[in-house]
Amino acid sequence: TMGAVDPKTVGVRLRSPRALWDPTYKDESWIGEPVRLLPRLQDWINEYYPGTGIQIGEWNYGAEGDMSSGLATAETLGLFASHGVRSAFYWPYPAIDSPAFFAFRAFRNFDGQGGRFLDQLIPTPHAEGLSVWASKDTTGKHLVLVVLNYDATAWIAPKVELGGCTAIESNAAYVYTAGAKNFVKTQLQVDGSTLTGDLPPYSMTTLDIRLK
Repeated sequence: TMGAVDPKTVGVRLRSPRALWDPTYKDESWIGEPVRLLPRLQDWINEYYPGTGIQIGEWNYGAEGDMSSGLATAETLGLFASHGVRSAFYWPYPAIDSPAFFAFRAFRNFDGQGGRFLDQLIPTPHAEGLSVWASKDTTGKHLVLVVLNYDATAWIAPKVELGGCTAIESNAAYVYTAGAKNFVKTQLQVDGSTLTGDLPPYSMTTLDIRLK
């Protein structure tokens, strides 16, 4: 069921966002075949309705109080950004202070002061067990990244390389782990134009970076 948190269901929930884009992923519901929903919709638009935007109706991964739901929700928001989704309707709304709630907060108001994912998407590579979504403002001097660690036991040490001619003015990391009441603010280490640091298992982190 949608609210289950047994290991099998948690695994399916964490993999489910792949149905939005991955041609190699067979949907583990009754569908049982690749869906690649967002590219498929875009293909139809390009062929039949050029210029039409993508809008997603009701969506929800269930078990909002479990970290698997938070990670799946955050992954989906990143996928919506990277595939140009114009609107999507979460049903009915994420329970306040749940991991699903903080998935939205990671992109919108991560610092409690209106901090948000920015308007220009930066393509980023994804690694096994790790997702990174990156954005910048029109000046290119302000970057906001959302980093998802899917490993339930291992810390990760991401390296954010900004290019040798870029000077970092400041950075802040807003880290959410299962059961937390809010993001915990910390910093990554600066080495020239590179940021490094350890991020905890099963976590969502928003990096707020300012360049000189």
